[in-house]
Amino acid sequence: MNRAASRAAPLLAASLLLPAAPAAAQVLPPVKNLGLLMRAVGKLAALPFRRSLRLPEEGFAGALYREEEPGDFGDQQELHRFEAHAQRTGDDAGGWGGRYRYDSERHVGAEGFWTQYRRRGAEDLHYLHAVTRGDLWREEQWRVEHQAGVGALVGRLNRLGPRAGLAFESFPAKPWFLEGAAGGAFASGGVIGDLRAGAGVASGRLQLRLGWRVLAGPAWLSGPDAALTLRY
Repeated sequence: MNRAASRAAPLLAASLLLPAAPAAAQVLPPVKNLGLLMRAVGKLAALPFRRSLRLPEEGFAGALYREEEPGDFGDQQELHRFEAHAQRTGDDAGGWGGRYRYDSERHVGAEGFWTQYRRRGAEDLHYLHAVTRGDLWREEQWRVEHQAGVGALVGRLNRLGPRAGLAFESFPAKPWFLEGAAGGAFASGGVIGDLRAGAGVASGRLQLRLGWRVLAGPAWLSGPDAALTLRY
């Protein structure tokens, strides 16, 4: 009886698995279509940056007030920026953090931004976003860019969602510059708005900016801010 059962077991397993095979084949995509799927996803992801990629390479890079000696990094279109910033939001509250920005030769780039807010007697609150960037308009002294990515609040409030925004910078007269940004993360519980505007001075590889920043949404944090940026 045991031998008969052992012989029947494979037949029973096959009878159970065979009807499920067509359904499994429908769920799992054929391997040969993965390449086509990846190309389609890549084209969709590049759609917001098609205008950026078509922009001419000339313009704006020379307006960053970098040194103009032959072979200096001022001749390059690619740019990295590391920023340390601080904001005052009240008598016993404030924030500090950092930002990294990358500009490529093809007028697209990326940005990572983080601020930690601290208030006496309350849990720390962290705001952060990670976005891709592309130029909408680029001239010798002006740049307007669009951003798309994710934004989040972490701490006493936890919110996460897709983020979109616009930013501009201008270098009207050496050594001064203007900078501003407006964005919103569409998170659960409402929109997290981040507004910044300021003016500063550039010297060599350094930029110093003073301005005002508002973080609106589940938390309202507004006040003056300052930033020091290293470019290379």
